[in-house]
Amino acid sequence: MDATRFGIEEEFLLLDASALVPLSGSEIVERVKGPAPGGGSVTSEYLTCQFECATDPVRTLEQAGSQLAAMRRMLADLAPRTRSSRPRVHRSRSRGPR
Repeated sequence: MDATRFGIEEEFLLLDASALVPLSGSEIVERVKGPAPGGGSVTSEYLTCQFECATDPVRTLEQAGSQLAAMRRMLADLAPRTRSSRPRVHRSRSRGPR
């Protein structure tokens, strides 16, 4: 039996949709920090506009994808709305394994 497990981390930036400047996400992160419904966890980063979602250790891509999708939906639902449009939650591009 293969016991290989892995996890995925995603870094997010909260940006104003029209100006593309960083917004403070500290209020959002304080509401969701810790274990996420459906698995995984959300943690704060050094900058208040940046936060991280990480899956639990999983065995399949489907399990990881399900956890990431649930966390993305949760963050999008909590992103503050502006008069001009909805803010963008931008996922940083990974630079490969660390």
